[in-house]
Amino acid sequence: MSSSPTPIAIKINPALPRSLTSISNQPILPAPNPSLFGYPNPSSSSSSSSSPSFKFHPLPSSLLPDHVPPPDHGAAASSTPRPILLIIPTSNASKTKLLTSHLTARLQSGAGGELSVLTIPASSEAGEQPYDDQGILGAYNRINNALLQLPDHLPPAGDGSAAVTPAPTVIVGAVENFISRSGPAPAVDYGAVVLYNATSGQVKVGISRGVQVPTEYWREAETYGFEDGAQESEEEGKKGKVTVGEVLAAHFEGDQLDKADWHKVLSAGNVSRYELLSDALEEVGVPW
Repeated sequence: MSSSPTPIAIKINPALPRSLTSISNQPILPAPNPSLFGYPNPSSSSSSSSSPSFKFHPLPSSLLPDHVPPPDHGAAASSTPRPILLIIPTSNASKTKLLTSHLTARLQSGAGGELSVLTIPASSEAGEQPYDDQGILGAYNRINNALLQLPDHLPPAGDGSAAVTPAPTVIVGAVENFISRSGPAPAVDYGAVVLYNATSGQVKVGISRGVQVPTEYWREAETYGFEDGAQESEEEGKKGKVTVGEVLAAHFEGDQLDKADWHKVLSAGNVSRYELLSDALEEVGVPW
């Protein structure tokens, strides 16, 4: 996993709107189809989509089902539920709660299974502020980088420890917000949700409803540059160094605007980012 970038100090720009009233009540837009962002399908998937393929790192042999058939999570829970390992590639507490609650609710609704959670912080390789296709790709990268690190989080073979129980079903979930600069508005913040069944190779991808981004603040965030260096070229950068939320929080310090959930203050109806993501997960389900 790459080291965290050095935080960039946000400078106050007096030319930007400083009244929350002037930039609040931003419209909430419908969830787009993930195909609009050219999302990559894992090469192990049976999908016939023409989207670019993405090959996930395989599971360690100790987590592969040997002679035990994969559990049927669509059936009623048995008296001896099979273990399910949820891997979350971030230390973000809100995202961890979101993904854990989603899996727990599905199991309690009849899918059956005993859930354990393993957190493996992993890089998205999409910058601090992903743009356009880097949202879904960033979620895919987090999943893959967590799988690459997974052997380091398992007990050595034969040492008798039980830090992680071999599980017939391993689910890796990732959430990545991003800004789309093409579509129904100049800039819209959406959330990509990706759930990958590393045991079967199935993947489910969804996009949340979006919140329109105040144009002045989106443009201000871009002035801090891009990790892919595109600012100096004719191409548009996709891996921003500073998030829109950071710029907003710096200019509205003391107004209870959370840089990670500015949506709750600025969106019409004051809808939280995590509510939008939860709705998207509900639509996606689980790739059993």
